[in-house]
Amino acid sequence: MTRTIRARIHETAVKRVTRIYAATLADIFAETLQNSRRADAARVRISVSDPVARLDKSAATTGETPLTVTITDDGAGIANPAVLLSFGENGWDDALVEREDAAGFGFASLARRGCAVSSRPRSLDGEMVPGWRVQLAPEHFLGEADAEVHAHDEAPYPCGTSISYEATEAIAAIRNAAENAARHYPLPVVFDDATEEGTAAEELPRRAFLDGAVHAEQWRGLVFGVFRNRRDGYRDPDLNFFGLTLTSGLPKVETVHGATWSVLADVDDCPDLELVLPARKEAVENAFLKDMRDAARLAIYRAMAADPSPRPAFEDWTRAREAGIEIAPPPAVLRPWRPSVADCNDWRDPAKLADVGTDALVMDRDPEPPEAQTLWRAAERDGFASRLVEADRRLEGYSWYDRLDRVTEITVRVSGMGNGGAGTLRAPGLRPARAGLLSLCFGACRRCAARGAGATPACRGCAGPRVCQTRSGSAGSSGRRAGAMPVNSGRGLPVGDSVWPMRRSVFA
Repeated sequence: MTRTIRARIHETAVKRVTRIYAATLADIFAETLQNSRRADAARVRISVSDPVARLDKSAATTGETPLTVTITDDGAGIANPAVLLSFGENGWDDALVEREDAAGFGFASLARRGCAVSSRPRSLDGEMVPGWRVQLAPEHFLGEADAEVHAHDEAPYPCGTSISYEATEAIAAIRNAAENAARHYPLPVVFDDATEEGTAAEELPRRAFLDGAVHAEQWRGLVFGVFRNRRDGYRDPDLNFFGLTLTSGLPKVETVHGATWSVLADVDDCPDLELVLPARKEAVENAFLKDMRDAARLAIYRAMAADPSPRPAFEDWTRAREAGIEIAPPPAVLRPWRPSVADCNDWRDPAKLADVGTDALVMDRDPEPPEAQTLWRAAERDGFASRLVEADRRLEGYSWYDRLDRVTEITVRVSGMGNGGAGTLRAPGLRPARAGLLSLCFGACRRCAARGAGATPACRGCAGPRVCQTRSGSAGSSGRRAGAMPVNSGRGLPVGDSVWPMRRSVFA
């Protein structure tokens, strides 16, 4: 037997409508302002007043007694008040629903608090349309009681909608939430604090979401704005949906010793963009969002191509070139290598960038402070400290960087000597003796350096010989270097060598 089933909404779902939204001021302002914009309003007014009976005037600043918040617009108004409690139905025309994915759940943001709604529909023939008013409590949103709609001569004139609700938050918190909602909103928003006598209404400050961008371009109903060294925090909003901002994971591009490039997106007319309903606080992860991120990255590349000093990493340079965008490669400069210090409180500014010569040695490993300091002393004595430069993986792939020799291994050997000669200390018990020498050998096979293969007697990358040259010598009591002699030069190019004499107690 074959049966069919079809999706439906069970009537008990209405019992949970008060939990669809957290009923915060941010949620309420975001949803009501979006409805005003869709109703083709020219401006929105937010008024905060004392309730009819206020015992303590100081409670406006502390939030101890509820304040009345009223949001009024001059839009098209609401012809049928039943849509307020018909979740999933919104009354908007089909074109707007398709363009913005209007879901008809936004009014539920007021379900937990309750509200009073007054509206007058826009006249189509020039005759004034009667206004109406309805008082809604949580039980009305839950479907537990019928709400009565009354005629209301004081409804917004000539048309528009007014929504009032009580807020226990302090006046400062209400104003802050209103400012956040109005910051990137396309319509002017006026804030009127009627809790203080003599306070005039004022328009809340607004700013274009892409203000400060160095490059802008359109893509599938969005406008990308590219920024150079824009300060932002963790998960700061990067997408603006008509004043409602959210994080969508748009890319950033870190350059090599240069600027950080980021991108923001402003919605113009983008029906392909899907936001998680009903609150629209995040974007739906789908193919369009992936394409949007890829397009945003290319917008950054185009902005970098026009910059006089873009300094792209090789990966970004390659991706841009594959997309037909030519970006100038970074210059051949690196930071000189300096040894680390075993002091967590030590802070030093990084070394300044310097031009790289063909004889530079890239420190392709990060030695611990004792090993790094030993190497630095040896390098200074042997005269090649100025050739050591810091490695930068972002440059791997550029020909000038790949041609440089790498330091991939550091080997330390300590030999003890007694009575002026090397050998084993045989005296019974513990006997101090002088350390004869400390030899350091470092280098890598030239053929494998670009792949990061370490230097070993038989190179792991190609089984070739090591390209370092190790020297040995004895140290006199004065600590000066004695005559050095090559021990194992191999067949490759000598990369560097040194002997650093030192004193140490050795016990047999």
